[in-house]
Amino acid sequence: SSAYGGGSSAPYQNTYASLDGSNYVTYTWTFPADVRRIKATIVGGGGGKQSGGSNSGGGGQMIITTFNVEDSSINSVSVIVGAGGAQGQNGGVSSVKAGNAYAEAGGGEKGDADGHGVPVNGNTNGVLTTINCPGSAGAASTGGATGSYLKKYGTGAPLEANDTNGDDGIVILEWLQ
Repeated sequence: SSAYGGGSSAPYQNTYASLDGSNYVTYTWTFPADVRRIKATIVGGGGGKQSGGSNSGGGGQMIITTFNVEDSSINSVSVIVGAGGAQGQNGGVSSVKAGNAYAEAGGGEKGDADGHGVPVNGNTNGVLTTINCPGSAGAASTGGATGSYLKKYGTGAPLEANDTNGDDGIVILEWLQ
């Protein structure tokens, strides 16, 4: 697993990103005291290939959302990064929670005997703005495309002929002071 920070992205001043290779690992990030808004780009994990078959997994959803964190009782956010589904498993849900507000991006569904995995939508509550970019269903020879412009994250299996796992999700946080 890794976590890193720094950089510049106008109007947001800093970036924190995290990625982990297991399904439901939680990070807690305590942000600087003068932060007013946090923008989160959240991508769910891609679905795994059908167990014992050839149907591909669906792509993970991407949500871009903004949290208001001016309330002095909120000084950290919880981040969960969903892993790509192993063969026969759904992709993990990725989420961000600040106080009572949260946003989650659904993982792609596993391929099964009924067909290729489909994307699954997550939920939001108490956030300022939300852009929803669903993933796509898997196809005969390729996994479902992620809803993300970050093509390395959230794609359903198989990405290549021998690949049975979906891609991991990712969460990127940017903040405005």
